[in-house]
Amino acid sequence: MTVLYLLLIALIYFLIILLLRWQKQQPFPGPKGWPVLGVLLELDLIRLHFTFDKWKTLYGDVFQFMCLGRKFVCVNSSDIMRDLLLREPNATKMAGRPDFFVEKYFYMHKNDVVFSSPDRQWTKRRKLLYKMLNAYGEGLVRIEHLIKDNLLAMKEEIDTLKGQSIDPSDLVERFILETIEVLLIGKSSGRHGELKQIIRDLDFCVNESHNMGPDMMYNTFPFLRFLPLQHTRKLEDLRKAKNRMMDMLEKISNDHPENTGVYQSLKKVLQERDTSGQRWFNEVNLWSLIVNIVAAAYLTSRGTLLSLIQILAKRPDLQRSIQREIDNVIDVARKPDLHLQDRQQCHLLEAVILETLRYIPVAPISFHYTLDDTEVNGVFVEKDTTVVCNIWTALHNEKEWKNPFTFKPERFLQEDGSLLPSTDPARKRMVAFGLGKRSCIGEVFAKSRMFLFVATLLQSFSILEQEDETLPDLLPEKMAPGIVLQPDPYKIRFVSRKG
Repeated sequence: MTVLYLLLIALIYFLIILLLRWQKQQPFPGPKGWPVLGVLLELDLIRLHFTFDKWKTLYGDVFQFMCLGRKFVCVNSSDIMRDLLLREPNATKMAGRPDFFVEKYFYMHKNDVVFSSPDRQWTKRRKLLYKMLNAYGEGLVRIEHLIKDNLLAMKEEIDTLKGQSIDPSDLVERFILETIEVLLIGKSSGRHGELKQIIRDLDFCVNESHNMGPDMMYNTFPFLRFLPLQHTRKLEDLRKAKNRMMDMLEKISNDHPENTGVYQSLKKVLQERDTSGQRWFNEVNLWSLIVNIVAAAYLTSRGTLLSLIQILAKRPDLQRSIQREIDNVIDVARKPDLHLQDRQQCHLLEAVILETLRYIPVAPISFHYTLDDTEVNGVFVEKDTTVVCNIWTALHNEKEWKNPFTFKPERFLQEDGSLLPSTDPARKRMVAFGLGKRSCIGEVFAKSRMFLFVATLLQSFSILEQEDETLPDLLPEKMAPGIVLQPDPYKIRFVSRKG
């Protein structure tokens, strides 16, 4: 009886605190919501960016709301995001992450890089991961021949199709998965290797289980994880997929010790000791970082490449311009040998990739957490506030982009056709991969692979609509939801340029 009495007192105290928070004067405009629940009933939990985009129209570039007793400030302008995430002391104060259910109950709290808040060990893990991914992005020649073999196999497969209509997702996924395998284990397990399917299953589990809407509900009511709900099943599928992937990586590593990739490199870090003789990197850190890598390297690239193929199929004029550029940059003497350094001369293709990332920001929302009192757009914001960077709206903000829902790669080109420098305001407003200390770990790797894929594809083929069916335009607002947006399935034809 005493226990029930104490629980009742605690519940009343909790409700009073929530009510006082709800009634407190808000420094920013925003939806009022209800006591305790806040704006919960007004949110589209699967497509949070749609709700925030609607509220931006009502309340401006910065607004505030309460949800389940937590305070949120939503930022919808890339200029304000840059001030928050790149300039000190704000950059450090904004480097936190709010409590995520997946961080506590899947990554087992403070073990990964993407969802954990900073501490000394997090900083070491992040530096380690960036070093490895950047090496495998722009500068590492050692594995480039393996990627080229992958691209050659892709071209040969397309040749066998002889212009028939196909869903390009299998082709795109196989290219990305081959690349991830080379990244992880230093080799490909073959076109139909079991590891590819395991990684693919893991990625789709990540995309569904890490959705921030359901995560918010489970984080507030963690007992939901014991109920037979759809999101609970997704989390269990994620755990099983993670275990299968790690078992397979260990088996391949043992069977082929001569090959080395990120997995083998991270296993060596397990043996390192800090100044006190203790291990600073453990097995949970290892698999958490591998899951971070796989998600960062696969989901963004898949969504962007499939979207770009659909866009190009509707824009044959743009395709021809890219093909002329590729033909001019890669002279006859070395065709069809593509290199990453060719990116520096393929200005139009680079602009097309940038505009695709802007037009369909596949990761539409980024969550930050104030580690100390700070300011947002000159207004005081207290410690322990969740700051939502609404990347979707920032990249479709009419104040910053003219006709934002029109695909215009010329936004990123100068009058002479060269790519705008990174210091240009338009380039600075490109926040598709986030900014500062919490920017996407897979950006360099993703961009370099996108270039090689699209350049190799258009060098040999043209992308056409089906002969008997019109391909719908790619509309960003119609993208399939998840932590990373994806286009709906579609069919196109690849036709050889030789003909």
